Amino acid sequence: MTDLDVLLDPIRFARYHWPDVTFYSAQRDLIYATRDSVETYCVAGNQLGKDFVSAYVALSFFLNPLMYFDRSYSREVERAR
Repeated sequence: MTDLDVLLDPIRFARYHWPDVTFYSAQRDLIYATRDSVETYCVAGNQLGKDFVSAYVALSFFLNPLMYFDRSYSREVERAR
């Protein structure tokens, strides 16, 4: 696993920074959907970890926003500076 893999994959980023945190498959799907889609919907339910996942996505976005944007878009923004 390279440093670039850790920076671009939200699950690897979590494993690297918080090794005791484990996301189950529905939570991983929600995190990847947040990264890959314009809008993400989550079904309602008790004790599914929705608040935990949304807090992780918000925190990881502030720590590493490039993880959630397409690389070409990131390069375009950097060139415009």
